[in-house]
Amino acid sequence: MILNSESIKYCLFSILFLCLSCNDKNSKISKNYNFFIDSGYGEITGENVISQRANIYPNVIDFKFDEKFVIVKQVPNKEKYRISLGRGLYNIYLLYSYALIDGSLDHFKNSDSIIYSDFKLKGATINNEIEDIGIGQQIADSIIDNDSFYKKIFSNDNNYWIIHIPNDSLIGPMNKLEFESTSKKLRISTDLELD
Repeated sequence: MILNSESIKYCLFSILFLCLSCNDKNSKISKNYNFFIDSGYGEITGENVISQRANIYPNVIDFKFDEKFVIVKQVPNKEKYRISLGRGLYNIYLLYSYALIDGSLDHFKNSDSIIYSDFKLKGATINNEIEDIGIGQQIADSIIDNDSFYKKIFSNDNNYWIIHIPNDSLIGPMNKLEFESTSKKLRISTDLELD
């Protein structure tokens, strides 16, 4: 049997869906976002695997949402974060690889081609083998250690985030005072309160 890139994409999304379905707890937050707990650690992920831009990796300890906003409290766990980020980056690598085959790169960003290049230079394949997962975690380690966005995540004991659902945008990480100020500016309902 010969698999074309559409079949491979379908299989990849099916496997991803099954993996998410097998976790300890799954919750649909909105049309585009899910909360799941895996081995006791919570994450919020976007439905669009390519996006990966509005994911909040472990450990999400509380969240509330309405039709416009998702507010989140996170206690970052570097090891679990590294695993989740590595997995997400590897998914981008896979999708970019298939898009190269199809010639359908229109919806990718320049940063996706950089991720693809990093994986290729390190010898990654599209076979989802242990070595490929390890490469994803190596790249995640480098990003976490060197990128100011990730350094800020791990400089706080608690982070607060806001996902603006209509714009599919992520605001954060913030400390509690920044979060309260931003919530007021955005006129987030006082019914949404984190523990």
